[in-house]
Amino acid sequence: SAMHSSRVYMRLNERLGLHDHLVVLGVMVRKVYFNLRVYRTHAEIIDQTLKLFQDLASGYMSGKQLHRLDAVHYVLCSHTESSFPFLRE
Repeated sequence: SAMHSSRVYMRLNERLGLHDHLVVLGVMVRKVYFNLRVYRTHAEIIDQTLKLFQDLASGYMSGKQLHRLDAVHYVLCSHTESSFPFLRE
């Protein structure tokens, strides 16, 4: 939701000093990528990570901004079993 998303941006701004929404989205996408690669045997982490990515992608503004990120293009182009081992299981 927009309210939840706004709180996430505020927290990241406070903790990491990130003031640009596109930079915050980049951090979040890199975390999604990391989780999908590293925590392949942890179903709950994979589930929550995919939900986060879905929430980001389904938001009107965040969805539009995601298209501007190189990290998103990389993730979408490399969504194979070798990149995301949880797909094998």
